[in-house]
Amino acid sequence: MTNENINKISLECDNVTKSYGVFKKTIAIRNLGIKELGGTCVSLVGPNGAGKSTILKVLSGSIRKYDGKVTVRGSVGYCPEISVNFDFMSAEENLSYFYPHNIERIKYILTRLNLNTGKKPISSFSKGMKRKLDLARSLILGSEIILMDEPFDGLDAESSKELSKIIEDLKIEGKLILITSHDLHKVENVSDKILFMKDGTIFQKLILKHLNLYRIDFTENSDVIRKKLTDLNIKIVGETELSFIIQVDEGLEICKLITKILGDDCKIVGFSRESLESIYMRELCG
Repeated sequence: MTNENINKISLECDNVTKSYGVFKKTIAIRNLGIKELGGTCVSLVGPNGAGKSTILKVLSGSIRKYDGKVTVRGSVGYCPEISVNFDFMSAEENLSYFYPHNIERIKYILTRLNLNTGKKPISSFSKGMKRKLDLARSLILGSEIILMDEPFDGLDAESSKELSKIIEDLKIEGKLILITSHDLHKVENVSDKILFMKDGTIFQKLILKHLNLYRIDFTENSDVIRKKLTDLNIKIVGETELSFIIQVDEGLEICKLITKILGDDCKIVGFSRESLESIYMRELCG
C-alpha cells in the first residue's frame, strides 16, 4: 500500500465523552482526543475500568450515543474481548456461517493465520487460536482499521509472539491497529504509540520510535531547569514536584546535555535513564 493510501486511513476522536445512567453520573470516557493514521499500531494501556473497551465500542459503532465527534476513514473490523463462536463448528464453518459468499477469502485468511484445522471444532482450540479466529473474522471483508480488545490477555508466550508477528504484518500492509491492554509489557513491542489511560482520560501519549527517556531529579529551582530544557528544545513528557522526565533525540550526547543544564542556579541531584513502566506506574499510582 502506498503512503498516499495509508494516509487516507485514519480515525479521530474530538472531545468525546461517554456517560451512563439516568443522570449520566457514571463517566466512562471524558473529553477524549485521538488522531491516528494507517500503518501504525496504537495501544491503549490502563487498569480495568479505565475506559479502554468503551473507546473501541464507540469507534466500532457499537455505542452510538456519546458527546463529541468521531471521524473514521476506512472500513473497521472489531475483535471484542470475549470470543463469540459456535464451539461445535470448525473455524471455516464459523466464518462461512456469517460470510457465506466469501468462501475463497475465508480460506485465504485461515491459511494466512495458520488456522487450517479442517473439521476440528472450536471447542478444542486454545485461547490463542480463538483470538486468531476473532482476528480472521475482522479481516474477511478487508478491514483497514482493526480494533482489538485485550488480544494478548491469557495467551502463552508462543501465542503472543505469533499474534505480534501478525500485527506487524498488518502494519506493513498499511492497516491501522488499535489495541487495548492492562499490561504494558504485552503490547510494548508491537506498538508505535502508547496512550496511558486512567479514569476515562488519556494522561500520557508516547511515540516509541527512537524513544529515549531520562529522569532529572533536583532539590529546587524547577523553573530555571524547565527554561533551560525549553531553550534546548528538550521535550518534558512527565514531571513530579522534584523531577522531570525528558525525551531526548537519538544521537544527542547525554554528557553534553548535562553540562548545558548544570550551573550555579541549578541544583540537580540525579540524572538517570527512565523506563516506560516507571512512568506508567508513577502516573497511575500518583
